[in-house]
Amino acid sequence: MPIPPGAPPSAMPNGHDVAEQYARQCQEEGREPVAEFVQLLAGPGQRTCSVPRRSPPLTDVDLAILCGYLQGNRSCEELELEGNGLAEAAAAHIATVLAENPVLKCLRLGENLLRDEGVLLLCAAMHKNTSVLQLDLRCNQLGPNGGRAVAQMLQMNNSLTDLNLQKNGLSDDSCVALSKALRTNPSLTALNVRFNDVGDTGALAFADLLRVNDMLSSLDLGGNRIQQKGGQAIFDALQGNSTLLKLNLRSNQITAEACRALEGSLARNGVLAELYLGFNAIQEQGVVCVAAGLQSNVGLRKLDLQGIPVGRPGMEAVGAALKHNAHLRSLIVQMEEDNRDAGLALASGLRHNTALTDLVL
Repeated sequence: MPIPPGAPPSAMPNGHDVAEQYARQCQEEGREPVAEFVQLLAGPGQRTCSVPRRSPPLTDVDLAILCGYLQGNRSCEELELEGNGLAEAAAAHIATVLAENPVLKCLRLGENLLRDEGVLLLCAAMHKNTSVLQLDLRCNQLGPNGGRAVAQMLQMNNSLTDLNLQKNGLSDDSCVALSKALRTNPSLTALNVRFNDVGDTGALAFADLLRVNDMLSSLDLGGNRIQQKGGQAIFDALQGNSTLLKLNLRSNQITAEACRALEGSLARNGVLAELYLGFNAIQEQGVVCVAAGLQSNVGLRKLDLQGIPVGRPGMEAVGAALKHNAHLRSLIVQMEEDNRDAGLALASGLRHNTALTDLVL
């Protein structure tokens, strides 16, 4: 039988005995033992149990047995169950681990089928969990109720630092709820809502968050549908933000007009270290604005402008920025094809720059 939660060390059998118990229970249930879990149980020093994309996938019975042992396990710090088609029943078993296990630090459940029902169960268990620091729920087909459940969890949980909600179809309403929750959350430092359905309304909510939140250091909003209004609001918010180190806005619909706000923010913000703007609609004029702000910026180390064709005027602006900026280390910029004048303009700036180590054209 599984080790009961809270059992004293003297009551715990050695690792090989526990692994044998697990194997016998699997046999009784007509299931094959999961080899990775046998290794975890047999070796007390094992800290990770990784069972991604198993063939055949894990079943609810597999999870019921596995989670029964994990409740009392005191060595596993990272559990990875990606790509196993896990749904609501599996989430119920995992929730028991979150309620009983005080050592699990990282839970990766991406690419499953948890949907709203499963996420509601997990988030309810996370309300009181104080050990899990990283939670990966990407690609789980969350709906509005799932988004609200995550937001409510963030209002109650004071230990989670990294949350991945990528590819879940989250709407503006969900993002408004998330941003409100993060106004008072004291722990989350990294939020990934890439490839969702975030528009200007969601972006405005995150902009308001950046004005008051002093914990978030990484925000990924790439692959959404943010346009001028949302982009401008986020860029404006950067002026007074002193904690965000990484901002990803790739593959949105942000325009050149929004980049005028970014010009001023880059001149004033000395904290942001990585900025990803590739594949937006900022065009060459937007690149000129970014380059103007870059001239006096002292914080940025990596700038991504991929997928935005730049001619001579834009490259002259980038070259001028590189003459004055001694801090940027990595630059991705797309020069117009066969534009010799643009290349010469960039080369002029590079001759005076000794800081840049990585240039992708």
